[in-house]
Amino acid sequence: MVLLAAGGVYYSSAYWAVNSLERAAKRNDLKAIAQKVDLEAVKENLKKNAGPGKSKDFLEIVGATLATVVTGPVIDSAITPENVAKLIRAMLEPPPAKKGEPEPLRPDAQMHYESLDRFVVDLVETDKEGRTKTTGIIFRRQGLFGWKLTSVEMR
Repeated sequence: MVLLAAGGVYYSSAYWAVNSLERAAKRNDLKAIAQKVDLEAVKENLKKNAGPGKSKDFLEIVGATLATVVTGPVIDSAITPENVAKLIRAMLEPPPAKKGEPEPLRPDAQMHYESLDRFVVDLVETDKEGRTKTTGIIFRRQGLFGWKLTSVEMR
């Protein structure tokens, strides 16, 4: 019975971490956000995604490398507990629609494990034309029951 309870806590800990981060953002609890988000890992991930990727085209590599030089400091200054809280709140409560436009929908959140130590919240948004855009919010396990947001991926 104890093993079953421990397994349940182990499994549900990722869901608890997502909920806890959402609550901290709503309260604007910057200390809690700083504890729940690996800001350096998020920054590095975003910089990596802004880089040349797997391109073999010389001009694409040079252009993307130059873009990384420019965007690196912007990413460093933009990824703060305050801005993470604002981003989460904006996802949870989209701004009101402009006059004559339909109300924006909150993204559909699909949560799942990709491995025992990687948990993903896929935020799926659909635009007016019916196209979908998916943003993956990636959490990594810290110890047995802890989790931290470590990256954001466009999927």
